[in-house]
Amino acid sequence: MDKISQEDYLILVGKLVQGAAIADLYLFSAFYRLSKTDLDIARKIYFAIDSLNFRTNIVRALADMRDDTEIRKLVDEIAKAVQVAQSQRNRLAHALLGKTELTNQDLVKINPRQNTTEPITSGFLKSLSTESFDAVLRAKEQWEILAKKLEVPPETAL
Repeated sequence: MDKISQEDYLILVGKLVQGAAIADLYLFSAFYRLSKTDLDIARKIYFAIDSLNFRTNIVRALADMRDDTEIRKLVDEIAKAVQVAQSQRNRLAHALLGKTELTNQDLVKINPRQNTTEPITSGFLKSLSTESFDAVLRAKEQWEILAKKLEVPPETAL
C-alpha cells in the first residue's frame, strides 16, 4: 500500500469541503430562481436550513409548482449530485486522522461513531475526489440547463 502524507490528506479534505459547498451553490441557485424572491431573502431562508434533505425538499416543492417534469428532473439531478459531493466530504471531514502500528500505513481514518479504522491510501483518496469532483460537474451542467429553461443567467447566485 502507498503512504499518504498528512498534508496531502488535509489538502484533499479542503478540496472535498470546497467541492460540496460549490455543488450546494447550484442547488441554492435553483432555489433562488424557482422561488422568484429577492436574493437577500433567498440567501437568508436557504442558508438558515442546515439539513440538505430539507433544502432539497423545498427546492423540489418549488419545482413541482412549475408543473414541468423537465424542471423537476433537473432539480432532482442537481440534488443527487449535491448529495454525492456531501457524502464524499463527510467521509473525511467527520473522521479523525490518526496513526497506528496495526497497519503498514502512516495514516488511518478513524470514525469514532462507527468505531472503525481504515488505512488511507492514494486509491481511496482518488476515488473520493473523483466521485466528488464528477458530482460537482454534474450539478453545474444540470444547473446550466435549468437556468436556460428558466431563462435566467447561468451564473450562480451568491
